[in-house]
Amino acid sequence: MEVAIASRAPMPLQPVEVIDAREMEACDLASEAEQRMCQVPKGEVMAILCRHYGAVTAARSWAQAAGHEYLGARQEVLWRVFVKRNR
Repeated sequence: MEVAIASRAPMPLQPVEVIDAREMEACDLASEAEQRMCQVPKGEVMAILCRHYGAVTAARSWAQAAGHEYLGARQEVLWRVFVKRNR
């Protein structure tokens, strides 16, 4: 299953930071993502690896609320969510 990747996103995406959220609850994801996004230069991409779609929707909600650009997600073995730092 794939959730649309924004057409303006470079393909393939090359994240400069990756969060392994496979064992993380969706409620903890926003806090971890906020801390780790501080390490990502403005305009660069962070990836979040997760097991379930609930974490994908949590990541999308966090990105939008935090003012970052949700680029989309795709499911390989795990979900990969891509967020671009805007601020």
